Amino acid sequence: MLNEMRIPTGVYYPTCFHEQPVFEHLGYKVGDFPESEKASNEVLSLPMHPFLSEEEQEEVTTKLADILWPGNCH
Repeated sequence: MLNEMRIPTGVYYPTCFHEQPVFEHLGYKVGDFPESEKASNEVLSLPMHPFLSEEEQEEVTTKLADILWPGNCH
């Protein structure tokens, strides 16, 4: 939905480290780190960098608020 509003989003770590093939030799499995696994399914990255103008920051936060709390007055 944010992408449709021209707000770029991303997920940096969709797969936890312990679930990646390079770490198979450690013997961890799904469920061993439940908080990390939960975060990898829930955390969303929004635009954030030093060149983001105040106007752009306002646009991101307003559109996010519209999605999270529809009908809320700004």
